[in-house]
Amino acid sequence: MEELLAHARQRYGEIFFQVARQCYPGLAELQDGRFEALFLPWALYRWKPQQSALAGIDSRKGAALPASILAEEYLQEMGEGSKIMRAHVLSCIRTIFRFLKAGRKDSGIFIMEDMLDQRKLRIPAAELPQGTQKGDILFAHTATVEGMTLPTHPPLRMEGCKSDDARDDFEKLQAMVSAQWRNPPAGDRDELRTIVEHLLFMHARHCLDGETE
Repeated sequence: MEELLAHARQRYGEIFFQVARQCYPGLAELQDGRFEALFLPWALYRWKPQQSALAGIDSRKGAALPASILAEEYLQEMGEGSKIMRAHVLSCIRTIFRFLKAGRKDSGIFIMEDMLDQRKLRIPAAELPQGTQKGDILFAHTATVEGMTLPTHPPLRMEGCKSDDARDDFEKLQAMVSAQWRNPPAGDRDELRTIVEHLLFMHARHCLDGETE
């Protein structure tokens, strides 16, 4: 991520981050720090600056921004480079923020359920919040390379999903989103990824507050 940060600052300056913050789906939570850790991965790997006009951003500023996701631009300019590095960045671009449910822990590795498409992910316990235990629900952006998954930021534990009723409501919402994700309507798949990601940010906001409706 440090290389991408350097690329963004050298090429576009602070205007890149200023506009990204105004487009960020967790903007309200930036004010109290709860979604701060998620901002940079979203800005570097998921944000499409060409959509900035949708957030009412001055078009003159938008002209100074990359035409695609910054990480995509970075890959195009780096050429072949390290295969592992390229695989990591590509995984970051293709993976949207999502909820993970902690399963069993084996030799320092948690088996996590990706609640969007029900995949099983192997994540080192050291990369998860201290005290993570089976059944915990986390919100995170990750990259998977050679069978191991690593978060791109400290994952958020959804404390608002602790009670049985809150968990039931949450899992019903997730089932609805997951069904739409697996059986998308006709149209732009990439646009669906953006819509689903914004919806999941909204769910995460409610779970942080202990609300699921």
